[in-house]
This record gives sequence, C-alpha cells and structure tokens, in this order.
Amino acid sequence: MNSLDTLARLRDALVVRDYARTELKALEGDTARAARQPKALADDVRRQISRIAGLDRDVEELRAKLVSEKQKAETEKTRTEEALAALAAGQGAPQAGGKEEAALRDRLAKVTAKLAAMENGISAQSPQDLPAAVGVSGRDRTTADIMQDPALSRYTHVDSLHWPGATVPERLIMLFKESKESDSRRPIVISSIVIAVITIVMLGVTLISGALNPADGRSPIGKGELFVPVLVADADDVGTLEMTIEFDEAVLTAITATPGPIATGAVVECNTETPGKMTLRLVDVTGTSGSGAVMLLRFAVDDIVLEAAVLDVTATSASGSMTMAPIAVEFEDGSINTATLESVAPVVRF
Repeated sequence: MNSLDTLARLRDALVVRDYARTELKALEGDTARAARQPKALADDVRRQISRIAGLDRDVEELRAKLVSEKQKAETEKTRTEEALAALAAGQGAPQAGGKEEAALRDRLAKVTAKLAAMENGISAQSPQDLPAAVGVSGRDRTTADIMQDPALSRYTHVDSLHWPGATVPERLIMLFKESKESDSRRPIVISSIVIAVITIVMLGVTLISGALNPADGRSPIGKGELFVPVLVADADDVGTLEMTIEFDEAVLTAITATPGPIATGAVVECNTETPGKMTLRLVDVTGTSGSGAVMLLRFAVDDIVLEAAVLDVTATSASGSMTMAPIAVEFEDGSINTATLESVAPVVRF
C-alpha cells in the first residue's frame, strides 16, 4: 500500500469517526427511549463509545504508518536532490543528457507533493483537513459511499451482536441480556435452533465421511502447486528488476515465473537450474509504475513442515526504463506455509 492509499484510508476513518460521534450524541439525547428502554439504550451507548475508541486506534495507526512512509519519502527526496546536484556538477553519465535531469526533476516534484500530502494527513483532525480524497485517483468518494464500505461497516451500524473489541464472554453476556427483551427472544431462540441443527448435520457428515474414507498416514494433504506474487511499492518507470530468492530445496521446488498484473508488457527471465534458488530478471521497455504484483512465482510443495518455509531475498537491483540508471530499492522476505498453502509475498520498495 502506498502513501496515497494510506491517506485515503485515513480520510475514510475520519469521516466514519465523525459519523460515530454524531450517532453517540443522538443516542445520549434520546430521552423517549431512555424512559422506555433504559438498559438497552445504555448498552447501545456503551457499544458506540467502544466503536469510537476503535476508530481512534485505527486513526492513530494510520498516522503512525504515514510517519514511517514520510521518513522513506524524505530519504528518497534527499537522494534525488543529491543526484541532481551531481548531474549539475558534471558527475552524471554523459549519454544520459537532459533526459536524466528531466526524470530526476519529475521524481523530485512527485516526492515533494507526496511529502506535503503526508504532512497534512499526519496533522489532520477531521476529513475536511483532507479534501478531495487527498488527490487519490478513483478514491473521490462521498460520505454515503464511505458509510457503505464493508471494511468500515462495523463502525456505522449499531448492532448488539456486532461489537468491535468485545470478547466471546462479553458477547455471550450481551446475547443473554438481549434474550430478556420480549421482541428479541423469539429470533434468538429460532437462530439457536437453526445453528444447532446445522452443527449436528455437519458433525454427522464429517463422521460418516471419516468412516468411509479412513486417512492414509502418507496422505499428501497440503502438497500441491501455488503461485506467490512478488509485490512492488511506489515503482516509477522501472525498466529492469533483478532478484535472487533462496529457499529450502527439500520443501519447495521452483517451477517458473510470469509477469504480474502491473507489468503485463514486461518479460520475465527465470532460472531455476540450481535447487533451492530462483534467479529472476524482469525487463519492461515501457517502464513499470505503481504498486502491486509485478511477478508471479510458481512453486511445487515437496514436503510439509511445521514452520513456514522462508523465501529469502538475497539480492535485488533495479534500473530506470529511460535513463538505465540504478534505482535504490529495499526488500522484504516472503514465506510459504506448506500445510495450508498460504503465502507471504516478498516485497520490493522503491
């Protein structure tokens, strides 16, 4: 996720937090319900306060993420300014000419604008401090759109059984309290009966299936093939990307690699001759930009182990599509859980 996505998420969270605070005031001022259902109203007020506390935590986590991304952007700005200074002093490659300077100035302008947006986000206290969805393309959403976002719905609907942060015992206590309400007792009883019937049916199917198909001690459950994406963050006109990934050859076998969704015009060279090692080279003459899956790695699972098999990124380098100049990159390792075939993608940050 890049910084503009983080800013958009922060704006959405601020919108929903304002909405939740308005709903809390409405609940606290509902004198008619306070006289009719004081206990139920008190529970709803308590749940709404918990929702607001959860939103406060989300907002602070997004601010912390922006601070971290701002530090990286400041480092990138410093490197770009140093490269421009070196070019002006005649230390750059002669063949690059004006194209390299133009590319560096364009990058500097983008980083400067990004830093300004992140500074606004870090200090923002309301969605009005981040107007127009902070310039994120495709994220110009109205308040009504944000309210319908499934990722935020847990904060926008007062529901006795949907309380973020509540533990299982707390939910059971809430359910018990709800069952005392005459208008809630019948739905709860019916739901409990339905859940009990479904549980008994599923248990019966599982037992019958196990009796008819006894497990083999050599059963290869969990083995198979899977694709693991290689993700890039904030790529900008990347012409080549080279990587070496090492892994446990007794657990995994590398098969091949193909271009990812954000590099459909690229070509991927993949060398898997050495067991336990995959050497990759992506070439995109038009330049790869953005954030997302740049390559898809295909593996075969040879053995199931208790711990996740690490995809160790041992070397990474990149260069620009126009200037062919090296680009500084940072990377994170990935992993594969051979029992569940779940994976954590390696990440390359620009």
